[in-house]
Amino acid sequence: MSRGNSKISLIECKIKTHTLRKNQRDFISASKKGTYILIIFVSRNVEIKVGKLGKKLLSRGYYTYTGSALGEDATSLPERLGRHLKRTKTKHWHIDYLLANKAAQIKEIIIIPQNIKLECKINQSIRNNMKAEIPVPKFGASDCTNGCGSHLLFIQKTKEHEVSAHSIIETLILICRDLGT
Repeated sequence: MSRGNSKISLIECKIKTHTLRKNQRDFISASKKGTYILIIFVSRNVEIKVGKLGKKLLSRGYYTYTGSALGEDATSLPERLGRHLKRTKTKHWHIDYLLANKAAQIKEIIIIPQNIKLECKINQSIRNNMKAEIPVPKFGASDCTNGCGSHLLFIQKTKEHEVSAHSIIETLILICRDLGT
């Protein structure tokens, strides 16, 4: 599966790595349910309209978006990720507005195949372990009751920490191990 001409790596938290090619949907494990983390690179500062949240400015850099797909058919993990990889679609969720922008590119997808909802636990671990910032309050978390604030997080570059998709993946793998996934 791909988005445009770029290939996207998929990392299953069982530490298996796959390269996705166009129209390849059998990349998900036998379990069609789970939690996922999109690692998104925004190539320039952009202003996007995010549904009812209004216009928001996002800085150039890396973001993580954490979500769950625990349903069947259209709400299954392969279908949800397939939707996220499409640039053209009806905008329904907050993430649709970001991913429709040409400056936003999914670099990696990490999945945790589980039948339980782990997105808040993982999102909070990313925020704490990576000192991530909330760029848009309530983004992807309008109905969150676990205090996440947002399921979109901005991974800020610091003097000690150079941000790359690889450095984010390394931290996420450690987070998954700590959570026992």
